[in-house]
Amino acid sequence: MQVYKAYFKIMKQDIPQLSIYVFVFLIMSIVMSNVQFTTQNTMFSNTKTRVAIIDRDEPSEFLNGFKSYISANATIVEIEDNEDKLQDALFFRDISYIITIPAGFTRSFLNDGLLTLQKTIVPETNTTFYTDMLINRYLNTAKLVIAYDLEKDWGKMNATIADDVNRHVDTNILARDVESKGIDSKVYLFNYLAYSMFAIFILGVGTIMTVFNQPDLKRRNRSSMMKPFDMNKQIFIGNLTFLAIVWGMMMAMSIVIYGKNMLTLAGLLLAANSLLFSITALAISFLIGTLVPNQNALSAIANVVSLGFCFISGVFVPQEILGQSVLKVASFTPTFWFVKVNDTIGSIVHFNKDNLMPIFGEMLIQVAFAVAVLGVALVFIKQKRTE
Repeated sequence: MQVYKAYFKIMKQDIPQLSIYVFVFLIMSIVMSNVQFTTQNTMFSNTKTRVAIIDRDEPSEFLNGFKSYISANATIVEIEDNEDKLQDALFFRDISYIITIPAGFTRSFLNDGLLTLQKTIVPETNTTFYTDMLINRYLNTAKLVIAYDLEKDWGKMNATIADDVNRHVDTNILARDVESKGIDSKVYLFNYLAYSMFAIFILGVGTIMTVFNQPDLKRRNRSSMMKPFDMNKQIFIGNLTFLAIVWGMMMAMSIVIYGKNMLTLAGLLLAANSLLFSITALAISFLIGTLVPNQNALSAIANVVSLGFCFISGVFVPQEILGQSVLKVASFTPTFWFVKVNDTIGSIVHFNKDNLMPIFGEMLIQVAFAVAVLGVALVFIKQKRTE
């Protein structure tokens, strides 16, 4: 196993450079372990809009009920019916919504409905949509109650309207499956793992390949008693050993920092996905090492490939934010499918056959990348040997 021993003697020279990317992963692990992800806490709470009501209509039981409902669901701000003061209040954000009740509105509402409420709002504020919903809900309910109440008893009708519009439905939000609970921060961590893995493998494996591909060393090895097949076999075993060491070290750090969460089904799936991605990154690194003539370019290539793939594939920027054209280009990289599998694992509530089958399919795509890249590398090796 002379070549195998030489493999790791050469690798020792790159330990300081490779340790930088291991250190980056360690820092990311510590940071992610202290980040509080709140995606599971999806409680909804109403935000009250600051509303001014300008009433120019005659007093009525109907308007009293309407104002009472709005005041219960919004913050009523008392402002004089003066256009300049109302505009100033909107400008300085003292209020976000002005409801103007025109003269004759109640009579029109009860008869022909030609008159409508007038509104003045602060542009591009989300709270105004909620206020619109409150007003429409009350008026629509009032129309139904008035139409079917033959007695026209306003005290009774206001009570009925208030009872209908104030009904609330209790909702229960299902907690995530115990297997995926607490896995959110690990998804982000494993996505960042793509950057470290790519850089480590390109620098490590690439260095080995450029050394063994030096013309003088190649000629000397060919004149030795060792067959080329045995030499390549030992290099191959060395690559697998290097992969096992790097991947095992990364997983060990994850288990130490995140503990039992890594031993759940979700954690094991993330680990399996990272192993498949490591194999693919190793194959790409093997191809780069075969093509690059010297070691000086490896560092630049490692940064370009790892950073480039990570930027367009959703490692640094979530895939849902990236444009469709970028994602189409990214789909031709293994990093895209690696991140997609991680995100899918993190979003699953219950693990079952229907949820797992798409994950396994996307994992196989990464394997296909590895096989295709390795095939291309072997073709180049054979071509160089022939030359």
